[in-house]
Amino acid sequence: MNSQARIELLDYLSPGFLHGMCNALFKIQGQAQLLGAGAAGDSAAAGPGIMAACHEAAEAVEIYRLILDPELPSEPVAAGPLLRDVVHLVRGRMQEGGVQVAWDETLESLNYAVRRRDLVLPVVTAMHRFSTALPTGFEGKLTVSAWWDTGLGVELNLAPSKGCLPFEVDLADAIRDASDSFAGSEARVLAKESGLGITIEIPTGAIA
Repeated sequence: MNSQARIELLDYLSPGFLHGMCNALFKIQGQAQLLGAGAAGDSAAAGPGIMAACHEAAEAVEIYRLILDPELPSEPVAAGPLLRDVVHLVRGRMQEGGVQVAWDETLESLNYAVRRRDLVLPVVTAMHRFSTALPTGFEGKLTVSAWWDTGLGVELNLAPSKGCLPFEVDLADAIRDASDSFAGSEARVLAKESGLGITIEIPTGAIA
């Protein structure tokens, strides 16, 4: 991935990243005020609340750091929660373009280990290129789901809103660039037959 591609991805993630940081800080501030108030019940809940907000912020920073430098050491983490965090970061930018983003609830329980790099780079790249492929005026919903078979599979499925004109969406660039982001890896990116979806497959050889 060249420097220009990284800059484009950083720009794409920036609104979601800043929004997530602000949310985490507000949560920490609120919980800290509860601690300061000294109410026994509130104080007991404040500590875990602060830790949870710190964890959310830390995960967002790790994703952002990987885009800055893909060669950073990448420890294995649970695939489902990581994918959920990625969706959180890109959701704002997608919604600006008229596309609502949701994720399958099964993501929370997908705990197979994967290196951050192996999941973050192709998924963020694919979603970025997906966004640029959508024509002006397109409205719909993008659902992100994942499964485990012989490796990790991530699926991006786009459903146009009722009444939306039947635009054609050319996903060739999204497929090519997501694949290029994985140069040197065993992962592969495939187009779905519907023309409105992308499947990213990470074989077991790429799993930590």
